[in-house]
Amino acid sequence: MILWSACSLLGAWFYFRANGYLEAWNFQKQENPQFYPSIQDYTNAISNSERAIRLVPYNSDYRLKMAHLLSWQLFYDPSIASNQRIELIKRIKEHYRVALTQRPNWAYHYHDYAQFKALIGEVDKELEHLLAKSQALGPYEIDILHSIIKMGVFLWPELSLDGQKQVIKAVNSSLSWRGENTRAKEKVYVFSLIGLKNRMSNFCPLIDLSDDSIRALCAPYLVKAEPSSTKANK
Repeated sequence: MILWSACSLLGAWFYFRANGYLEAWNFQKQENPQFYPSIQDYTNAISNSERAIRLVPYNSDYRLKMAHLLSWQLFYDPSIASNQRIELIKRIKEHYRVALTQRPNWAYHYHDYAQFKALIGEVDKELEHLLAKSQALGPYEIDILHSIIKMGVFLWPELSLDGQKQVIKAVNSSLSWRGENTRAKEKVYVFSLIGLKNRMSNFCPLIDLSDDSIRALCAPYLVKAEPSSTKANK
């Protein structure tokens, strides 16, 4: 028990230090888009994260933190070579997958991994599975719904029919949010995203049109069905 407590405390300390580096970098990146940490700082952050994992290997949050640190190098290091990119992507995926096995019922782990795959342009069955799982496990998590909609808007042509259904499900969940003021805000957010990539004609025929204001927004993009009698005569 004493050994377990000591490992847990030390692991938390190293995790806290690694997270401190990451938060500082994110802040500085907002202030200066050209910012990238020094080699020494990056090495220290990775070292702290590795120590946390070694001490507490069953903590899925520690795995995610390592995935985030490695992603920093992948996305922001201007000097990274193509072979390094391949290796980094492999390592990042491994940390995400271990985290999922350690905490299989946590929606945000699936969501995090889905975001990473979307960012590297890897649109496949695994990504669509991650979207479905994150939504099934977090049906009322508005941040997850927004993220799925955003990914869906940008990746729509590359998604399979099943993947597109997951996106539409997230749209309907968002637009049916409780509270009049919240629903109004959700409409603005969702349709701003859809309009950003000119996806109204893709989304409008598939989403729930029971709300009058949504139906009015979508009216120009709906294909009018022919009367059944006309089809029969043809």
